[in-house]
Amino acid sequence: MTFRKWLEQQKEREDLVGDFARDVADDPSFPNRSDKSGNAAHFEWMPDEVRERFDEVWREYQEERMNTFLGPELPSEKERDY
Repeated sequence: MTFRKWLEQQKEREDLVGDFARDVADDPSFPNRSDKSGNAAHFEWMPDEVRERFDEVWREYQEERMNTFLGPELPSEKERDY
């Protein structure tokens, strides 16, 4: 799933990700890609705070993608039910 499509699914959230998703929804020039460099290039000329926000949201996108491919994290040693 591309970053843009993932963001479309996050628009109802009431947090940083939801705010970012709503901002991107209004930007017709935002890329429809799943690689970080292709998406990050869109923010190169923007203020540092916008690029930092992109990085935070991107990390969550990547974590969700990894969980989709690999499944959720295994429980820690303390959390395991022996």
